[in-house]
Amino acid sequence: MTPHSEITPHSFDDVQVVADHLIAGRSVIINLQEVDAQLSRRIIDFASGVCYGLGGSVEKVASK
Repeated sequence: MTPHSEITPHSFDDVQVVADHLIAGRSVIINLQEVDAQLSRRIIDFASGVCYGLGGSVEKVASK
């Protein structure tokens, strides 16, 4: 089983941490409950691109 990390971003700069974990082969749960809709969309788009580039996938695990 692959270790995972949970990240709660506070700005777009925090998305680099998400990418670093994904590149290291870890699953990442991104908690977007405290993030506004525009920033949330940017983070999801970036993380989705990283996942696609690594041959991974994105799954929604909660309502936000």
